[in-house]
Amino acid sequence: MIKTTLLSLSLVAGLASAAAAATVGSFTGDASFIAICSLGTSNSRACEHAVAEFRGGNAATNGTYEQSLNTPTQFGAVTGQFDWVKGTSYDFSLSHAANGSITFSLGSGPQTITLANPTGSYDGLSDANTMFIRIRNPSATDRISLTDMRLDGRDIGDLSFGQAMDDGTAVGAGSAGAGYLQVGNFAFSDPWTLTGQVTLDWAGARVPANSALGATFKLANVPVAPVPLPAAGLLMVAGLGGLALVRRRRA
Repeated sequence: MIKTTLLSLSLVAGLASAAAAATVGSFTGDASFIAICSLGTSNSRACEHAVAEFRGGNAATNGTYEQSLNTPTQFGAVTGQFDWVKGTSYDFSLSHAANGSITFSLGSGPQTITLANPTGSYDGLSDANTMFIRIRNPSATDRISLTDMRLDGRDIGDLSFGQAMDDGTAVGAGSAGAGYLQVGNFAFSDPWTLTGQVTLDWAGARVPANSALGATFKLANVPVAPVPLPAAGLLMVAGLGGLALVRRRRA
């Protein structure tokens, strides 16, 4: 009887772990993001806690920053310059440490920027459960791609120009066609690391002006609907309850 009880408990724990695994989805357009993230307000960043960003320059040498860690009230709180090479893929890493700092590394060097203990600048990461990853491309020939992305070693997919989204549409140019990956049901308040590769490509001699090429990483708190326990799990829970009742009666 004890062995059966322990086995049933382990199965229930396994079901709970499976339900708690991170979820990954995708959608198209900033309007969809605003509907999810604004939480009923007109401010599309109402639920954002931290933003990291890659962006192209403005067709001038070091005209704008190309890598940044931002707060909701200030873009480019910590910035770095990067000399993009057309069509070249670079490794990147975005991580949240136990002390609360966020570190954003780019390139084989790597070039690293850190925002120390950002919880004072944001609403706080204690309840962050979702990451939105967004790309924006000005045209079919000027584009940014994020590939081989992994969160704590788990593959979460790619995001690139023209990629089909969950709603059947494709990522297009401009804000209306911005492409998103949504990684949810994950404790972003805990230490974690996101790795991947970033590639910028463009048709002209220089990267498009006005930071038209860009990718952002947004941490947010989004309400999560409770996950119903599968029928088998409910039966096991009921069975365990019955076993406990029988044991109390025997006692």
